[in-house]
Amino acid sequence: MSTAQKKSSLNHSPSNVNIFRHYSQEENRFTNGLISILSVSPLRYTRAFFKDLLRLELDGAFETFVLREIPGHADAQLCGSNWCIWFETKIVCGNLSRPQLRRHLKRLRNCRGRMKRLVLLTPDDSKSNYIREIRSKYKPMVLPLEWRKVYDYLERPISGGMKPLSPILRHFLDQIKDRISKQDYAGVIQKINFGDWSDVHSDTYLEEMKKGEWKWWNTPREYKKLNGTGRKLLLYDKCREAITVEVEIAKVEETKQEKDFPWRNTFVRDTLQFDEKLIPLKRIVKVPGFENFVSARAPYRNVTHEQYRLLKGLSAD
Repeated sequence: MSTAQKKSSLNHSPSNVNIFRHYSQEENRFTNGLISILSVSPLRYTRAFFKDLLRLELDGAFETFVLREIPGHADAQLCGSNWCIWFETKIVCGNLSRPQLRRHLKRLRNCRGRMKRLVLLTPDDSKSNYIREIRSKYKPMVLPLEWRKVYDYLERPISGGMKPLSPILRHFLDQIKDRISKQDYAGVIQKINFGDWSDVHSDTYLEEMKKGEWKWWNTPREYKKLNGTGRKLLLYDKCREAITVEVEIAKVEETKQEKDFPWRNTFVRDTLQFDEKLIPLKRIVKVPGFENFVSARAPYRNVTHEQYRLLKGLSAD
């Protein structure tokens, strides 16, 4: 059997698990870590994981835990007597391929069992327009799952039969935090430059947005962390000492229609939010990494998903 054809089956037995196994793709290493932990955990914990995070009631025994490294296949497969769950794992935002999803779903439909689901385990915000569109097109078979939610779930206090797994869990959580959480971005905060030069005026721009006059936002350079899928632009108003505008960006392109602001960031329809105190400065400076937000000379700041969650005052749930 060639390397490309290899697959490893994991049962509920620690002797069959190697959480540190090497994989040619880094995404498969993280898939291996999660599936290995679920396979050696008490059955009640594994069932609770799927119920709490994905609202899936998995009856009967887990017959197979399979990790795949076969081109064209999903990254992992879990099966019971009457159900089959596949995992497609990404560790970078906006990296899901529609043709790949269609291929997975076509193969998944041929699997045995009544319930068949494809879990998309990614850093993407499950509420982003990008993920909502995928879910709406392929529901009920496609279920999005954020790495942040997996991290928070695994970090909960461990009790009973899970205690021997504490060191392995801690190591895996550290890997998630170091590789995924710190490098995946929700978008950008830009400090608004008011005046005739930018043609944005503090006393009129919010009213103009209310009237629907803004369909895009031009910037002097390409902000690469906006050039993705489901990324958000947040605008900071120094006069009001607050982020006053939030919008999801559909497309980033160089138009050169405005000499000093050649890069156009087109808004996703119906995602524009604005308020004089949408996110006040006192909350911004409490977010790790933004303590010097006001004094920093940079006109914009990249925002990770974790920072965005704190800016919005959102809980882990």
